[in-house]
Amino acid sequence: MRRFVLLSVAILVVLACSESELLKVVEFQDAEGNSPPITSDVVTIDNDVALVYEDNAVAMVSFDVHFYEVPFGSSEPPGYGAHLDRYVVTFSSVEEDEFPPSHEGALNVIIPPGEEKAVAFVLVPAEAKTVSPLVDLINGGELRTKATVEFWGTEDKTGKELHASGQLDVNFANWADE
Repeated sequence: MRRFVLLSVAILVVLACSESELLKVVEFQDAEGNSPPITSDVVTIDNDVALVYEDNAVAMVSFDVHFYEVPFGSSEPPGYGAHLDRYVVTFSSVEEDEFPPSHEGALNVIIPPGEEKAVAFVLVPAEAKTVSPLVDLINGGELRTKATVEFWGTEDKTGKELHASGQLDVNFANWADE
């Protein structure tokens, strides 16, 4: 009976620890290494020319392997990792009803077992700044949003789908140009 109870508890622990728990977003930064909130300039004036740039960001993503067996005589897990192949960015507004549209992109990032890796992605595509509500900020105002970034991929050892997400604050305005 005791053996049955122990086996049942072990099965419940394994089921409670889904594969998505293996992949975690640790932190976000903008392309210059600044922590959120990230400021997004909707238009930059350079020599009297209006330019629109995409905003890039970096997420530190970890792949935890403490659920796996380490081969006998080794301190390292076998050679496998997490292969991230896509991401989705979805905005929501902090104060207003309008917010930029969601978008997705492709990735080709391998995260070795037990490590963190910097994953670069497009936070705000340039096209999003040419339509409402962002283009409306050219004449003033600020839009405070929260971005949810989801990363998708597979685990190399089992082929199971992995998923991790995190949130960061993104503030849009026509910030002063230097």
